[in-house]
Amino acid sequence: MRRKNWSVIFVAMLCTIYIKCLFISEKSYSQIPYKLTTEKTLISVQTRNSFGLKDTLITLPSKTASEQKFYSDLEVTINKAIAGIYHTKITPIAFPSQGDFMWYYQNINQVLNEGTFNYISARVSPGSIPGTAQISSAGGFPNAYIQLISSIKYTLSQADQTKLNVSLSHTNTQAQSIVSKYQEIFGEITVEELKKAQNRLGDQAVLTKIDYVISYVLGSQWSGRQEEEKLPLTYKEMANAQNLKDLLPKMPVSGEPVVTELSIYLALMQSVNILQSEIQMGNWIVRQMINNTSHPTRQNGGMQTVNPNTGAVSQTFQVGYSISRSLASIENHLNNKQQIIKVDIRTSEKSSTEVMASIAGLSSFFFGSVLRFSQENSFDDNMQMVQGSSKDSLIEIKYPGYTMVPIEPLAWQQATNIGWYYEEPIAEAYKNGTQDVTGFKFVLPPNYNLNSLADGGDFGQLTSLLISNYPTVTILYQNADFKKFKQSWDQNRKGNLTLFGFNKIGSFSKGIYSSQVHPGSSNSEFSVIFSPSPEVVSIPELQKMAYVIGGTFNFPAINTSKVSLVRRIIAKL
Repeated sequence: MRRKNWSVIFVAMLCTIYIKCLFISEKSYSQIPYKLTTEKTLISVQTRNSFGLKDTLITLPSKTASEQKFYSDLEVTINKAIAGIYHTKITPIAFPSQGDFMWYYQNINQVLNEGTFNYISARVSPGSIPGTAQISSAGGFPNAYIQLISSIKYTLSQADQTKLNVSLSHTNTQAQSIVSKYQEIFGEITVEELKKAQNRLGDQAVLTKIDYVISYVLGSQWSGRQEEEKLPLTYKEMANAQNLKDLLPKMPVSGEPVVTELSIYLALMQSVNILQSEIQMGNWIVRQMINNTSHPTRQNGGMQTVNPNTGAVSQTFQVGYSISRSLASIENHLNNKQQIIKVDIRTSEKSSTEVMASIAGLSSFFFGSVLRFSQENSFDDNMQMVQGSSKDSLIEIKYPGYTMVPIEPLAWQQATNIGWYYEEPIAEAYKNGTQDVTGFKFVLPPNYNLNSLADGGDFGQLTSLLISNYPTVTILYQNADFKKFKQSWDQNRKGNLTLFGFNKIGSFSKGIYSSQVHPGSSNSEFSVIFSPSPEVVSIPELQKMAYVIGGTFNFPAINTSKVSLVRRIIAKL
């Protein structure tokens, strides 16, 4: 009898715990990465019995799981539609702070639209919903890029550094002779002059006075390459020259004794001239990338932008970006209303508060609302809950005139020192990690996850956008009441559309969509068509916007090369 009572009590306790769990907010639970389904999330709840703690799994509706399923099915449907044209796969982009994309990217003088720049210069990172991407505010990628580049140095492995140190110790007397001769003729090398040279060539390239004389004075100034914004003469180039003075057109006549001493020094350093050249070149490259990104000018490829609202051209310069498709080509595609991506969402009632939905016949997922029509501080209609509507419907979304817009940062060119974007030092530093090798390395841990998007990487850049005109959305209701709906619905209102509570279509505070109601074959069937308002289409050129369906991205750190960048360049000298 006593045993039976304890069993009853124990079962009652478990039932109480289970029932209470069902009424606690989902946020109160500690979710574990156990298994994600399209309808439910498995939650671990600990209960205590005579054997200690026990994990009990309960299933609760998961909004995140449904959102993930929506985006996953949407991505499959859209990529299937564009596969035969673009041969690439896009990823959905969560609606950004920039709003929609200003596709009319330049004015008549070919000055880049500021609104376009604000979008294409964003940094890409994983969206809050798995399988999606989100973009930062304007300039997010160049800002992250400069942070990473500033933490990279070109350094030698322990073996190479030891080899260099041995040679330096053997040639120390000759090095002192060069510095003495230079200072005897041109005056003492000051700390300020050393800092100036480091700002030009990189601090690792100018550590000592002999570095200052060889790399900065002869390699950069007397060679004339500083004026030309070019890479300084390397140790290798100077050592291989038949007549070193031929490479120094800006050398003053009084500098000949210094060149004579240098020729002796280079001969003694023959075995490590390449190592010296690598340090010199590697850190010069990093310095140019820092300078050109943090201080863009007309001379180094920087660009001005034009305000889309006022037409005023900015006086400050931004890093260079370009779109390698003509405005005419983009406009022609947007005007091609026969080129359409169509997405069908079929809905049905699951409960009084939930709708079951499926995209293009794929597996189902559940939401409280599928389509909302709203205007800020005015109205917010759940289109499955409006009087006379129904949860049984077919929602057709058509993206007319879709087209791909390619985006490119201005690549840095070694020969001219124009441009700012050069991914190889970042990729090499990421590949080298903490290994004892010669090459680019991070001297400070990166502030970003440098993996791919799928692996949580948040240092990505946009490489193309799939855009279209604003979609038209049609709801074909079944098992509804047309007369009741028509009485309650105001076709004169304008608003914005939101799919599943999070996927915005348009971003205007006044609303960009208007509606038309069309009767069906019976009172239980009818359709509502949402179309962009004419004033959204008829606006000044620089303010013309397109809806962003998705994009493609590049994550620079994972694009590695087998041969060191600097060694490839030096091999060509």
